Amino acid sequence: CLKIPSTSLPLSKPLLPLYPSINETLLTSSLHFKQSHTLTTCIESFLQKEILDENNMWYCPSCKEHRQAFKQIQLMKLPRYLIIQLKRFKNETSFYYGNSKNSEEVDFPLHNLNMNKYIQHCNNNNNNTSNTSYVYDLFAISQHYGISFGGHYTAFIKRNNTWYDFDDETVRQVHSGSLVSSNAYLLFYKLKE
Repeated sequence: CLKIPSTSLPLSKPLLPLYPSINETLLTSSLHFKQSHTLTTCIESFLQKEILDENNMWYCPSCKEHRQAFKQIQLMKLPRYLIIQLKRFKNETSFYYGNSKNSEEVDFPLHNLNMNKYIQHCNNNNNNTSNTSYVYDLFAISQHYGISFGGHYTAFIKRNNTWYDFDDETVRQVHSGSLVSSNAYLLFYKLKE
């Protein structure tokens, strides 16, 4: 069957992998090796074309058979507030250990996260028909310490150009150089005006 459907679905919360490949074997083996990751490599991995192989075939409604196919996420527009969740946990079969956590550091920008090159209509037409520039500044970070069954959350929040660390009832001012860490879990960006 040579029918090639295209379906658009809204994506409410992207879950970005921490690896430049969608291969689960790489995910497992990479937990033990320190590698350099950036938010850009995570986004590019998230947007990669994925092969739906014999273990995950697509059902074609035209020929009524399961077929090998490709799946790809394409961004058409982005919201004013962009929340990015880093894929820190991998499902495990062990009840005691639960999900294994990836604690590798991901370098992410505090200012000028440029998402324009990932917007599909900007790339196809070489212009942005909505006249929106998708450039973001970071205003908060949620951090996770521990494992999936037991852990602790803290937050960095920017207010009046000053960063603060919120840890339960303790709030203290922090330097922006200490924000990028291996505990970053959720990144909160706001569209620049």
